[in-house]
Amino acid sequence: MTTEVNGRVTARLAAALSILLSIAGAARAAGSFPTVTPAQVAQWQEKGESFLFVDTRPRTIFDLKHARGAMNVPAFAFASKPMPRSAKVVLYDAGAGSADAETAAGSLQVKGHPEFYILEGGLTAWEAEGLPIVVRPGAAVAPLVEPVGAEDLMRLIDGGGQVVILDLRSEDLYRQSRVPGAQRASTDALVDQAVAGLAESALVVVYDDGGGESRARAEKLRRRGLRSVKYLYGGMVAWRQKNMRVER
Repeated sequence: MTTEVNGRVTARLAAALSILLSIAGAARAAGSFPTVTPAQVAQWQEKGESFLFVDTRPRTIFDLKHARGAMNVPAFAFASKPMPRSAKVVLYDAGAGSADAETAAGSLQVKGHPEFYILEGGLTAWEAEGLPIVVRPGAAVAPLVEPVGAEDLMRLIDGGGQVVILDLRSEDLYRQSRVPGAQRASTDALVDQAVAGLAESALVVVYDDGGGESRARAEKLRRRGLRSVKYLYGGMVAWRQKNMRVER
């Protein structure tokens, strides 16, 4: 009797483990979506290929600046807004660690949409490669540089994204704690050294203590030819407030 009971328990445990492994495998698959490069999408546009180029950022941000040929459907809306099943869809977000395009892609996957892609690097990569951008005319022009949030930057770091991170604070503060992988760049000479030899499309993120220096420095780097420069919103203050991992 004991052997029979133990056998039934073992079988149930094995079945439960099998189900858990299946769920885990499905979850991993759900986060793995097909991608396409900015150059490929630009080539499709040049050839006149039919596809939907969808900006998944909020409408107010889309209105300021977006890729040529893009329409706007915010990521949250994909759960309820249908996409034509016959359409090839290319999704993009801000890039630099943003997860909006993946959120939209997850909704399309759940609905069984047959063909969709995520634009590698998002709008950041599109603009860095010098591809056409639409900017709203008038007084409310698009900013020269844009912020990146702590969560997005952490996601980019953890995902192994290619990014040069510059810490503009003093050497003492840098040595106490810093964003993982950040280089000390408290002087103009150190900044010049850090960006020397970088490709114009290289992603660079600068940060300070939250006092605003990083935005001004990012704008200077942008004006000298680097096309993909961002500043950490709120600097190290925001990074700590959000309990992000630090390096010492």
